[in-house]
Amino acid sequence: MVGKQGLVSADLKRMRLAPADDYSLVVRQNKGGYDISVSGKSADVRSLIAELKSPGRGQGDGGAKSTNLKIKGRLDRVVGFGDEALSGVSILYGSNGGKTTALDVSGVTDGGQAVVAKLRRPSELSEVSVTSSDAGAVARFVNLYNRMIGGLMNLKLSEYANGTWSGSLDVRDFRVENEQRLQSIVTTPAGADGKSLNTAVKKDIDVSSARFQRAFARLVYVDGGLRVENGVVRGEQVGATFQGMVRDAKGQIDLTGTFMPAYGLNRLFGELPVIGILLGNGRDRGLLGITFKLTGATEQPKLVVNPLSIIAPGVFRQIFEFR
Repeated sequence: MVGKQGLVSADLKRMRLAPADDYSLVVRQNKGGYDISVSGKSADVRSLIAELKSPGRGQGDGGAKSTNLKIKGRLDRVVGFGDEALSGVSILYGSNGGKTTALDVSGVTDGGQAVVAKLRRPSELSEVSVTSSDAGAVARFVNLYNRMIGGLMNLKLSEYANGTWSGSLDVRDFRVENEQRLQSIVTTPAGADGKSLNTAVKKDIDVSSARFQRAFARLVYVDGGLRVENGVVRGEQVGATFQGMVRDAKGQIDLTGTFMPAYGLNRLFGELPVIGILLGNGRDRGLLGITFKLTGATEQPKLVVNPLSIIAPGVFRQIFEFR
């Protein structure tokens, strides 16, 4: 139904904007905005995810941002990227003048693990949290990264008065499968003598299935760009620190880091009494590592591997003492 002020109500029995769509919408005008109810068997949200991630999307966009929305619903299945889907999805979303005021989404991955995303407003400012016991499935669902398997994830972000969002990402007990960039780091000739990391430590470091105990980073989102600070990842074979821009307003990455190969091997040498003393201070010191840089488009970054070097003590301390 359409009135003098535009759409008043709509009952759409079957929506099929994509092949996987099979849901209904009920729309009602309410106090200058719309209440929307959604229910059905399935919905494909890949185009919505792509739009939310598109470079330049922000507070400057006009039009529909002035319309208040309240969306509630349940869907048997929601389809995302990477052949991933969530089942038993519950949705609550609210916006006022283009600003999100409510968010409560939950579902279950194909592997049977829960995903929960919530927004709270204990004051005039918002707090967002996302938790899941299958971080890899979530990363594939939103088309963020497709090489991670498993992982207990906790993401927390808080809004500040200047519009900045800041918080942390913590992922535990996961692995990375067939990541070509990891393979490039350990096999690319990087030293002045043309040695690779594998050659330097006289060991073929197997990173085809790299297991990690934990990854942690501080996150800052401002002016359409996501930056990481004090990033640390600790695994059985490798450890690393990283920092920089993950994605700016133009969709570009500029990330640098220090990579410590054969983590267990370095720790072993550091814990040998004599060698540990020579290297500086027991297990807080170590052997070889490299620095690296990722630049270009976030979806397809270019990896640059810098020469082999003795890793600074502070870097080892960050990785070894990281709990």
